[in-house]
Amino acid sequence: QKPVLLLAEAALLPQAQREDLYRDIAQRNVRCVILYVVRSFDDSGSAAADRFRLSDPMDDSEASAFLRAFSARTDSPRRQRALQELAASAELKPYRTAFYYGLTAYEEEFERVDHYVSAYLVQFSARIRGVMRFVALVTRFTQIGTSLGFTKTLLGLEADSEIELPEALGDSGAKFVIVRGQFVRLMHPILAEEVLRQELGGQDQWLHGLTDLSLDLINQTVGHLGADAVECLDLFGALFIKRDFWTPGIRVRRNFSELLLKIPSTAGQHQILKTLTDVCPSEPHFWNHLGRHHIYEMKQDFPAAEVYLQKAVQLDPTDKIHHHALGMVRLKNSCHQSRRCSTVRQMSLQRCADWRQKMIMATLPTSS
Repeated sequence: QKPVLLLAEAALLPQAQREDLYRDIAQRNVRCVILYVVRSFDDSGSAAADRFRLSDPMDDSEASAFLRAFSARTDSPRRQRALQELAASAELKPYRTAFYYGLTAYEEEFERVDHYVSAYLVQFSARIRGVMRFVALVTRFTQIGTSLGFTKTLLGLEADSEIELPEALGDSGAKFVIVRGQFVRLMHPILAEEVLRQELGGQDQWLHGLTDLSLDLINQTVGHLGADAVECLDLFGALFIKRDFWTPGIRVRRNFSELLLKIPSTAGQHQILKTLTDVCPSEPHFWNHLGRHHIYEMKQDFPAAEVYLQKAVQLDPTDKIHHHALGMVRLKNSCHQSRRCSTVRQMSLQRCADWRQKMIMATLPTSS
């Protein structure tokens, strides 16, 4: 029996299913190595020592190798100059990826990522642009995609419509997305981020638009799929709950999902988590994260946080994660109350000392 090399991408095989597969393979005594591919936007210089990483952007040596390979694949002087600029320009260094070398060499209208994205966006109708914003959000911040059926309903079609997605999106839209099985994504997470940047205000302003876009997606998803649909909960979990992307330099998870932490205001983050508990009140992890957000980000209203965590425990009393979070909020509330009492005690002692000094000064004889 020959050994098996299994290449699995996180977008297609979630981490929990990967572990189930690994255990099943081990029980069958199959000699197998799983190469698990995770796309991440973390610092490329901070990968753990036992994790192999192909970095975007690539280093100078790899950039030169790609320049030689792709320059030989085009006869266009304009594209060859663009390839040389991509390999050498400090301004274009963030885009030194295999994907963009391919775009530069083969795509007729490609100049830079912002020009490339804007060239497509201007061709979309208002409805298709709205759908692209949703797909871009999911592509940029999760390892999954929007389901084919849900994407069709957003386009005004029936979920089981026989109309193919390329036909519904048109030629331009069809070139901008990838359909894998029953899921739809944009061609690359960097393209997805550029779509969000251009559609939500440009430069760093787009981060402020993530709250409204997320709330719109939540409402649209619940409206089309239903609050209790597995697909709905999976999508919300991937966007707003899961936090198992690689964290720079260390192996601990973030306190919250990457999308939530990208939103500049804690009020915006809170609004999303509160909306999740409003539209999906029976999902314990939404209550858990709402309570934890009060502790770690808002740092206030510990009694409210305790109520949220108690709700999570009530919904799923067997999940130790909720019990742990409830214990943490009670501990932090206790510490907060202790510090508050200590501060009041210190203020009282200081006030007594001040009055004592005044009394002493009042009893001293005055000089004539």
